[in-house]
Formats: sequence, C-alpha cells, structure tokens
Amino acid sequence: MVIEELNAIGKKFSKKHNIAYNIEVKEGSVSKGIIATAQDCGADLIVMGTHGVSGFEEFFLGSNAYRVVTSSTVPVLTVQDHSDKMGFQNIVLPIDSSQHTRDKVSEAVALAEAMGSKIHIAQLVREDDDAAIMNLKVKQIEEHLDNKSIAHQTTVINNDNIAEATLEFAKKVEGDLIVVMTDQENYTGFFVGEYAQQIVNHSKIPVLSVTPLGIVKGFSQNSVGWCQQPFLIKL
Repeated sequence: MVIEELNAIGKKFSKKHNIAYNIEVKEGSVSKGIIATAQDCGADLIVMGTHGVSGFEEFFLGSNAYRVVTSSTVPVLTVQDHSDKMGFQNIVLPIDSSQHTRDKVSEAVALAEAMGSKIHIAQLVREDDDAAIMNLKVKQIEEHLDNKSIAHQTTVINNDNIAEATLEFAKKVEGDLIVVMTDQENYTGFFVGEYAQQIVNHSKIPVLSVTPLGIVKGFSQNSVGWCQQPFLIKL
C-alpha cells in the first residue's frame, strides 16, 4: 500500500518535471533510514520538510529533520510546509568570523550556476571581529564568484545577533534560500550550532545546511560529492 502511494506521487512528479525517481522503503528510525539511503545511493542532497519551532522547543533537536541535519555528511535542504516558490533566484550567503564559514560557498555556487541565481553576501560583523580578516574572506569569495560569472552583491551588517541579522537581511533582499553551516563555533559535528539552529527554526524560506568539510572527512572516506571546497587558506 505504501509503495503504491509513493509510486503514484513519483509518477506525477516525474511527468510534471521529467525527472527519474526511485522508491526505497526502510524500517526503523526515520532519520537513520534517510541517512543510510543517502549514503547507499551517493546522494548529493537531502530534502526535508519542517514545521519550524520556537520558544521552549528552540533548544531541542528532536524532529526527524534535525536528526538528519545533525547526522548528514551531505547538504540538507529544509523547507517549511507553507513554502511554495519554485527555484532560487536570490541566494543569501551569510559570512561570519567563524573558521569554516566559507565551506558552504561551493554549494551556493553550484545552485547559482544551475538556476542563474544572484548571491547576496551578508558580511556579518560582530563587535570583537577582526575587520581585516573579515574583509579578506569576503574579497576571496567575491573574486571566486567573479571567476564563475555569478551575479553577486555584498552588504556589511554590524550586529552581534547574527541569526536575527541574517533573517532580516534575507527578507530585505527577497531571498528565497539561505545557506548556512551546520555548526559554527563548537565544530563538534554532533549538534547544530546555535546560529544555524535559529536560522533553520525561524526562516520562512528554505535553508541549505552544510556540514564543515573537516567533519565530512572525519566521518567518511568517500567522495565529498558536489562540495569542491574552493577555500583552503587558513586565516
């Protein structure tokens, strides 16, 4: 019965978008089944629906979407249930002072190239950040986007609450995708960093969560997939 229903959905999707599909049925944990399937088929991307959370739930990662985001070595796209826009024309790329903030650039570039998107760089500056290092990071990204002939614009934002600043910026530029790292300051690989967690929880537009490359290499010896990691310079 389940396979028949999924096949009906798959046929409708395939006819509308001319995309092939395959059905996998797993028993047991939903999140573990998704992760295992992604590994088995060499997936480049996992797409999950989410209702978003707030208040007391803010600090708990109990949903299947969060479990996948915190376990996956490939990017995870989370989409809230009210989202109905197709494609990504304005991609928001927040760049902060954390060491691995640029690990997500490759994914943003891949989507921008495929969809003809414009990338909006949000240079998020906190009070204790080193301005010279921040400027260098952003300059390298801008040069990379120029080399790829990708339209882009940089906005400097001074705000210690970088999650709030990112969401406000995305609304201002009419962004339809935000690209974040799954872990920022803590870099453990076992939970979503506070900044990314708030973005995924509260964003009204899809969020692409990318695991830092160092964690991916630590979890698996397989190919990293579409993440080409253009920035290897340690600052």
